[in-house]
Amino acid sequence: MKKRYMILLIIFVFFLTSCTNEKSTQKELIEDENIYQNDVVNSLKKIYIIILPAEDQAPKYSYTFAQLNEDIDSTDDTEVEVRVIFQEGNDTGPKVGYFGYGLTDANSVMKLRGQSARRAEQKSYKIKLNKAGGLWDGYKIINLNKHPYDSLRIRNKLSFDYLKSVSDITSLRTQFVHLYIKDLSEGDYTQEYKDFGLFTQVENVDTDFLKNHGLDPKGSLYKVENFEFYRYPENIKITSDVDYQKKSFEEKLEIKANDDHTNLIRMLNDVNNEFISINDIIEKYFEKDNYITWMAVNILFDNIDTSSRNYFLYNPSDNNTWYFLPWDYDKGWGAYNFARGLWQEGVSNYWGVVLHRRFLKNEENLKELTQKIESLSKLFNEENTKILVDAYKPIATEFLSREPDNQNNTIDLEDVYTEIESLPKLIEENKKKYYQSIERPMPVFMASPTKLGDNYIFQWSDSYDLQGDFVEYSIDISRTPSFEIILYHEDRIRDVEHIVTNLPLGKYYWRLTIKDSKGNIQIPFDIYIDKDMRYHFGVQEFFVF
Repeated sequence: MKKRYMILLIIFVFFLTSCTNEKSTQKELIEDENIYQNDVVNSLKKIYIIILPAEDQAPKYSYTFAQLNEDIDSTDDTEVEVRVIFQEGNDTGPKVGYFGYGLTDANSVMKLRGQSARRAEQKSYKIKLNKAGGLWDGYKIINLNKHPYDSLRIRNKLSFDYLKSVSDITSLRTQFVHLYIKDLSEGDYTQEYKDFGLFTQVENVDTDFLKNHGLDPKGSLYKVENFEFYRYPENIKITSDVDYQKKSFEEKLEIKANDDHTNLIRMLNDVNNEFISINDIIEKYFEKDNYITWMAVNILFDNIDTSSRNYFLYNPSDNNTWYFLPWDYDKGWGAYNFARGLWQEGVSNYWGVVLHRRFLKNEENLKELTQKIESLSKLFNEENTKILVDAYKPIATEFLSREPDNQNNTIDLEDVYTEIESLPKLIEENKKKYYQSIERPMPVFMASPTKLGDNYIFQWSDSYDLQGDFVEYSIDISRTPSFEIILYHEDRIRDVEHIVTNLPLGKYYWRLTIKDSKGNIQIPFDIYIDKDMRYHFGVQEFFVF
């Protein structure tokens, strides 16, 4: 079951040898580790892309490069695509014998990729190669990620290079890429290649991924978009249902393989049935080691954007078992620190998801998660992290010291070095936050206040304390979301509602604080964002009329 931990031995070459599995249960997630054997953690490939003239293309591809980069709000049905020549080369340009050399017509199409990344000034791109052109490095789809919200450009690669050494979970192949683009889309044939800087190619998760990793390409595969393991009967239906709509379904789960949703619906029905023991559900539908490994990795990497999105669910075609597959860690490792609530640390980050909430309420399950966190933290230790980070650092700092990655000289390289040097210590810091999180009461959802005569009724969901401590609440009301002046305060509330009488007319804000009998504090999930885009956690706006 255990893969060999190789990180200490490798700086320049990341090679994973095959190992013997210690158990052979049908449910164990076993991937073909040979997929990683030729990966080199600090290699940098030179990619050259020529965007062909828009006027010469069929209507579907008759867009300029500028129009492609403006395509920030499109859906899959309306995405702008351009035809391109995709080539590999060296510092001087496309090279004889390398992929795509000498081509004069398109071998691929290109579009923007990502969701929030589309709105960044520096774009990320998805290239799909033509069937006749063959595969580049074994890829039919090439994801060139700019990672504009990662100030270091290395967090995703660090995460997936580490995950190659972890049992019970898959990883993704990654590759640093130096990208050059020649834009002929507006018909100007005098254009030269322009330097677009550093990107990371991240393996696409699809049926080819399943096949290449030794998994079942006939199985079900969903990319989690906005999904908390509720039943969602209005969205999630079988395809033969007269009311089935793929667009509605994919508001929750994007379908990547196999549109037979029968197993999914059966699993969700049971997850949401409180009369069935959660451990019976885990035994029937999940592989426990995979599940707790996925959660432990996210907690240790501080990848908080995984509670209801940014991962995959995979179910082989021959059984009922669902597996969690990782995806997108560019906001991990301390990157998500501009605005976050207290609940976005440790286990409380997952409390809003029905499956995770039920699982974590079980004392033995929480104990197993703690054991997994302790075990993984020995692999993700300061020394091993420094080895990997030191391999990436020369590449990242070279690009971050100049255009185009350092746009308008806005990046202070000293800050970059300081942040890079902080990475090896983060695992222990995140482990400490995990232990703090299990001591706190769990977060709640605030309901909108309701009017009853001259009274306003404030309600919220019930909190839960993993140690069984009693929980009480306090409520504050103010005219401002930052609560400079508190107009009303009440504490030591044991119920999940509170009535306030005779509030004057106007706009107000209320906040809730949760405290257990040991003095540990928590806040609700609710977030109010003011006109200056400042985040106020555990706060709601309401009106008295």
